[in-house]
This record gives sequence, C-alpha cells and structure tokens, in this order.
Amino acid sequence: MIQIVLGSLAVLGALVILMGAGDTLRLPVGDLFPLIGFLGTGLIISFGALLIAQGIYSRRLRRPHRDRHGVRSGGLAFASLLGVLFLAFVTPLLAEPLNLIAIGGFPAGYYMAAQGSLLGLVILIFLTVLKQNTIDAEDSVDE
Repeated sequence: MIQIVLGSLAVLGALVILMGAGDTLRLPVGDLFPLIGFLGTGLIISFGALLIAQGIYSRRLRRPHRDRHGVRSGGLAFASLLGVLFLAFVTPLLAEPLNLIAIGGFPAGYYMAAQGSLLGLVILIFLTVLKQNTIDAEDSVDE
C-alpha cells in the first residue's frame, strides 16, 4: 500500500511541477520546471508509475495460490515490455554520445543502434523464457 501512496504522490508532484502551480497553490517549492525540465518530470512520473505498478503487483501476489501463476506471468510480461521499451526509446537517445567513440572506423552509436538493440532483444527473450519456465515449474503448470 505504501508504494501506491508514494507513487501517487510522485505523479502528483510531477504534475504540480509541470503546471508550475507551486506559487499558485502556495506550496514551498516555487517553480522547479526550469531546473529539471521535461526529462526530469518525465522521469518522476515514470518512477511514480512504476511504484504504483509494483504496489498493485505485490498486493495481487498475496492472493490465493490459484491466482498466483497468472499474476506472476503477467508481471513477467510487464517487465519484458519495460525492457523492450527501454531498448526502443533509450538506446537511440544514447547513440549520439556513443558516436564520440569509433569502432573499426564506424561510430559506436551506429553499432549500438544497429546491433546492440537486436542483441539486447534476443537476450531479453531468452531471459524471459527461462524465467517463465521457472514460474511454470514452481506453480506445477509444466507442459
């Protein structure tokens, strides 16, 4: 329950920062948006959303054993989706700083975007399958 409350507070705080309502609501924060910008508020909202999701997941995991397999499999699917989103959105953001390094005459950002994301996706798939097999074995849902 505490994760849900803290996540909600983080999302609410980020929305207050985005609106610049610190002065309007007479909050002692002032206007923090010029300091952290869109990226910082996006990270705060993401952190809050992850806290809320983790709190909901842990509450659902405390249910009876018959529901546990579905909840654990759904949590694994959500974690895999986060990994794919990381590879899809964060890797291109890191490509430009990596272009300062050259590998074989080509910029490292090129290798990361062209090969690193694919390699990361294959590794993510194998790890997801291994973890799902473990979940299935623990809950006696083997094929």
